[in-house]
Amino acid sequence: MRFSIQQNTIQGKRHDNQDRMGHIYTKDALLLVVCDGLGGHGNGEKAAAWALETLAQRFQYFAKPLIYDPVIFLEASIIAAHKRILKKTPIEKLSTHPRTTIVCALIQSGQIWIAHSGDSRAYHIRAGSAIARTRDHSKLQFLIDTGRIKASEAGPNHPDRNRLVNCLGAEIPPSVEHTGPFKLLENDIVLLCSDGVWGSLSDDKLLKLISQPSLSQALPLLVSSASNSGGIYADDATGLAVRWLADFSDTNLVDSEHIKADFESTVHLTLTQATDMRIMTDEEMNQQVLEIRKALAKFNSR
Repeated sequence: MRFSIQQNTIQGKRHDNQDRMGHIYTKDALLLVVCDGLGGHGNGEKAAAWALETLAQRFQYFAKPLIYDPVIFLEASIIAAHKRILKKTPIEKLSTHPRTTIVCALIQSGQIWIAHSGDSRAYHIRAGSAIARTRDHSKLQFLIDTGRIKASEAGPNHPDRNRLVNCLGAEIPPSVEHTGPFKLLENDIVLLCSDGVWGSLSDDKLLKLISQPSLSQALPLLVSSASNSGGIYADDATGLAVRWLADFSDTNLVDSEHIKADFESTVHLTLTQATDMRIMTDEEMNQQVLEIRKALAKFNSR
């Protein structure tokens, strides 16, 4: 694999930054993750950090060097992150379960698989246009989908924009929505971002900023523009972007064939019992996903 990668975050007008991001890769597979902790429920930064660590830990274990089944891996890993938040809450003596959104993308064999819960977004961009974008799990998006309001009425100040109907850490297990797989072509861009980025910019402006020739300049400019546009109410703004098969003149170019270890990561990882990650076989992962889907089907039918 050959790609250029950038990540950047700017704290909003809050006491701390509750967004978390990171990437991890082997010579044949790359995982990107962005989490946005929910400030309204307290300790959102903890939930976001636990979720990020869980996804990275599981990738470290299961990427040999490819992920056998990307869809099952992403779904089971997001559910595992949710369960870790529930487990860690009493250990950390927290009064309520902290919550977080999550969006992740797995790239291997020249394709991309995306999964998310919440309103952090992923964009697959080609020649300045979004050929795919995740659907927000928010009350506002529900109102649009059901025809109760028009998309043109869904501005950044709409009262239901930040009301989520799906996330990690809630009493109801999260529903994981999958997008893809899509084939990646040369110079395609994959952007993952929190709502602090997309929420204060139009999609046209976002796509124009991230599609500049130099990703090392485009991604920081996108994040800073979103933060500035948020004004006195600016949310934490976080972005993680990859340009596929980047030219060798690109800044921060990665050629995974030359990595010195089994994997490289921006997430601090230790694979021990202290990680709260239960090691599972592929068969156990398959069974877990089947149980999750049955439970969600029963809930949806009710």
